[in-house]
Amino acid sequence: MKKIWMVLTLVLVFTMAFASIVSAEGYDEELVIYTNSGSGGRDAWLMDLAAENGFNVTVVEGGGGDIFNRVIAEKNAPVADVVFGLNMLNFAEFKNQELLMEFVPTWAANVDDAMKDPDGYYTGIVKQAIVLVYNPDFIAEEDAPTDWPDLWTNPDYSGMYNVFNLGGGTSRTVLSGIAMRYQDPDGEYGISEEGWENIKAYVQNGYFAAEGEDYMLNLKEGTVPMSMLWGSGVVEKAAEYEVELGVMNPEIGVPFVVEQVGILEGTDSPEAAKAFVEWFGSDEVQALWAQEWGTSPANSVSMESAQEAAVALDEQLTTAQYIDWAWVLDNVDYWVEKMELEYME
Repeated sequence: MKKIWMVLTLVLVFTMAFASIVSAEGYDEELVIYTNSGSGGRDAWLMDLAAENGFNVTVVEGGGGDIFNRVIAEKNAPVADVVFGLNMLNFAEFKNQELLMEFVPTWAANVDDAMKDPDGYYTGIVKQAIVLVYNPDFIAEEDAPTDWPDLWTNPDYSGMYNVFNLGGGTSRTVLSGIAMRYQDPDGEYGISEEGWENIKAYVQNGYFAAEGEDYMLNLKEGTVPMSMLWGSGVVEKAAEYEVELGVMNPEIGVPFVVEQVGILEGTDSPEAAKAFVEWFGSDEVQALWAQEWGTSPANSVSMESAQEAAVALDEQLTTAQYIDWAWVLDNVDYWVEKMELEYME
């Protein structure tokens, strides 16, 4: 019995020592996480799971453009410690402005080189196809649009497709895919005159849901039966709203973006931030994230545990539209400003 108690005492001592090490490493420090991937309960889910694993996390959720601008604005006095969910385009700009801390988590070995920064400042966590979805109860497959220009060239679709806030990441990606068709080095902000006429028609024939209005309910009920959507949203929203979703698959391909995660330079809790990124992007946690939210992990090990619907969508959308992201980065803010000032009624 004495030996048993000695063993139990040693276990208790080592457990307490480990707990003190964890505390010393900063796991109990509050981490502020910025993301555009916290809607629909993801923020609360992540905070709860993080708390269960010894992290004190506050998730601040917003649109992609809003989160991007916030990080840039707080350059000299960062509020957040970690940012995730924005695409490579946004993270490339963060890197250019020296806003990110270099850190390569161990799980980065399971992420394709094309989905992460070669210098180790950010790493891909989720692959997202950006698509148009429709309700086949109101738009038969044979009558559905086959490419984005159909939306504004076919009068039957006027006011029937939902457009997200122009400053958000999903909307900017759709815009980038449209703009690529009209790239012109001599045009206004790199877009030809014909291109601007088409973009104007795209905006003015679209439907912008009012604040608090449920665009998915509109789609389900047929009021506005089409909407842009991100890949994991196709899986998640179809289940949540109990609605079948048709997915447009243009011959030119669909824009694919890869959501990234990185640590902000200037964080007061660098070790805790590193530990969080190491945990959040791990094979196990990204598998849980994929199972819960229908995502397609960039982590190849986690992808093996993704929902069947996510895997099926990934297999359906085999062609990625080519987008000159460097060109987009140089111009997209001007595009959005022009559209908001000149085309929004």
